[in-house]
Amino acid sequence: MKIGYCRVSTDDQNPDLQLAALQRAECKRIFTEKASEAHIKRLQLVKCLASLHASDVLVVWRLERLCYLDRSQL
Repeated sequence: MKIGYCRVSTDDQNPDLQLAALQRAECKRIFTEKASEAHIKRLQLVKCLASLHASDVLVVWRLERLCYLDRSQL
């Protein structure tokens, strides 16, 4: 199954472009959050990664959306 992760950094940014791309990629689940790269608690990313199974594919709009994950959260 394709699982999507969408993140915007600030409240004034709009996730619609990312969400549309993830929907076109036929993601069955999409985790979304607003968090800056320096923001330590990325709860939706942690949930997203925890939900993945061996046969799943993680889809992100741009690789930088995954940047800065505090490994202690896993």
